[in-house]
Amino acid sequence: MAHEPFPEDKMNKTNKTNTICATLRDIYNLTDDEEIKILSRIATTMAKKMNTKLERYKKNWDKGFW
Repeated sequence: MAHEPFPEDKMNKTNKTNTICATLRDIYNLTDDEEIKILSRIATTMAKKMNTKLERYKKNWDKGFW
């Protein structure tokens, strides 16, 4: 399954915490290579989807479904 690139306008957000998405935004902003930019946007989408799944799993874990 292919992932849509994260919106370009949201890649300029600054975040003081050390997260996967913050690191990917740093990579995005440090390069002029368009291929690296698109790959970092796709990886940001993937990281956000992974975080959503992990939050759902934790919620279910806390309820005792596992």
